[in-house]
Amino acid sequence: MAKTLLKLKQVQATENFDFGGFILSNLGAPVAANDVTRKAYVDSEVSKVAGAMTYKGIWDATQNLPVLPTAAADNKGHYYVVAVAGTTVIDGVADWEQRDWVVSNGADWEKIDNTDKVVSVFGRSGPILAEAGDYAAEQVTFTPVGSLQATDVQGALVEVDGDVTALTGRVTTAEADIDALEGRVTNAEADATALEARVTASEGEIDTLQAADSALTDRVTAVEGALPTKLNAALAAGRIFVGNADGTAVAATFVVREAAVANGGFTSFALAATPVAGTEQVYINGLLVDVVDDYTVDGVNILPVAALSATDKVRVT
Repeated sequence: MAKTLLKLKQVQATENFDFGGFILSNLGAPVAANDVTRKAYVDSEVSKVAGAMTYKGIWDATQNLPVLPTAAADNKGHYYVVAVAGTTVIDGVADWEQRDWVVSNGADWEKIDNTDKVVSVFGRSGPILAEAGDYAAEQVTFTPVGSLQATDVQGALVEVDGDVTALTGRVTTAEADIDALEGRVTNAEADATALEARVTASEGEIDTLQAADSALTDRVTAVEGALPTKLNAALAAGRIFVGNADGTAVAATFVVREAAVANGGFTSFALAATPVAGTEQVYINGLLVDVVDDYTVDGVNILPVAALSATDKVRVT
């Protein structure tokens, strides 16, 4: 078929034209919105749109459907929205949640994370300031200190409350009713004249304090050291502790005052129990006399240095 050169200026089409696969070339730059133009012009204009993106549909991140092609220049800006969360590895990323985007940058597929954004806090959006009631005490962390082991404020308050001895009643007198003692004394009884408690001491333990008819009786059950042993023995024997000349506490017998009237030839006065040297007091005719100068002690006997007359009176404490 012979080629015919047809010079057209402006032709109004009244039906569709079929170019039979031929291409219109050497077109000018478009002026009106409906003008036809060349491909180079279109490519140039598209390249001027920075970050242009083209939505391609939804993506199943569990099955990788549709299968994403290798990122390349011809799919730059293409993106899919994750509809099914999954762990399909795409260019090193394997964490995909619903509403995330997978976008081609022309070299790799990248993830736009749309699920980790904080939408609101306590129902408030925008710049948010803490308000009263936002947090409960158990939600606020606490660093253990001293004897407190709790890791939140509520737990610490519970521990402190348990350590505080609360007096909810009143003690009227030592021998009157004890209304109530709540706290570290675990078995105080109201309307009782007996206070029964277990008290832990630094070096021992007072096991029981019991009152009977308003009288306190106590028993020391476990105290470490030599002194308690001597104390128990002395108490059991009805004796007392006194200090001797070198500052050591020793057990001594409490001697009730004894008195006698000397008769002719009186040379000694026997006591009911042996006193600790230096603790006795000897009176002759009402005057306190000195040991060694006026008398000596031999066991239970008080020995006057000078013989006493028949009318002399002796008193020893």
